[in-house]
Amino acid sequence: MKFRLYFLLLIASIFLFIFSHTTANTSNFTINLESTFFVMTLTHFYRALAILLLTVSLLYIVKDVSKVKIKPIYERLHVFGTIVLVITLLYLNNENNVLKTRSNISDEKLNFYNHGLELILISLILFQFLFLMNTFAVQVKQVLTSSKQ
Repeated sequence: MKFRLYFLLLIASIFLFIFSHTTANTSNFTINLESTFFVMTLTHFYRALAILLLTVSLLYIVKDVSKVKIKPIYERLHVFGTIVLVITLLYLNNENNVLKTRSNISDEKLNFYNHGLELILISLILFQFLFLMNTFAVQVKQVLTSSKQ
């Protein structure tokens, strides 16, 4: 079988799932959206990211089986963009947790990392919706061109 670019998402999801079993349940992923705090253990956060990446890679497999053609530049942009956003999200979360353990850190610096986490998480979710919309638009375009012939 030829190596496809979306296999990177599959590999990343397997890595995150394995990594989720090695983290302690004492660490939390905390994000503050406006006045609401969302808190979950890092184990569950890594598993949720793994499920997201696994779902996207399965959508790519379905796309290949159904022979939906997407421009390769969009596929590369989506896969690499998703991986970069996940790595950035994990890095910012780690930095945020490290900063919380220090006593002399200002609230402004914590807010900076918290807003970064918000933006990256929202961007990651919107990036997946853009992929789905692009796939749907290509499918509709194929149906319309085949009905005209």
